[in-house]
Amino acid sequence: MSDFTPEQLAERTQDHLNEYIIAADRKASILITGQFAFLGLAATALSNLNQAPSGWLRWFSIGMAIVGVIAVFLAVIVIYPRTPSPERGFIYWGNITQYKSGEDFHDAVASLDDEEAMETLNKENYSLAKVAGKKYEYLRWSLRATVVMVLFAVAAGITFLG
Repeated sequence: MSDFTPEQLAERTQDHLNEYIIAADRKASILITGQFAFLGLAATALSNLNQAPSGWLRWFSIGMAIVGVIAVFLAVIVIYPRTPSPERGFIYWGNITQYKSGEDFHDAVASLDDEEAMETLNKENYSLAKVAGKKYEYLRWSLRATVVMVLFAVAAGITFLG
């Protein structure tokens, strides 16, 4: 058994999920910066060629650009705000602002018994877990697309040099 009460475990789970969501957003932001830098560098290198790319170099360059834009798009989806909005809740700003005043919100929270509070917290933790899961799914796809973008760039470089 753990040393946590169910309430402590629910609160710790929520903190853990929030940290994972924040980490996904940070990773995606860093990835976007790297992706744009890589695409910018590649565009500069291609524009400095004496002649327009042709043959395989052209196709690898187009593939790199398309996959790079897809990778950026997927990373942007990660950082796009997603807040679950259960019908009734006490943690998400969308639910809190549905109350007419701060007093109404306070009264609603104060009226919860321990069981209702625990149920609400667990449902909101489940919603946060779904948000985190989606963010990391898109982050993984963005990373995969970034690898493919780099492979296209390497192929274009080999084609140019070879």
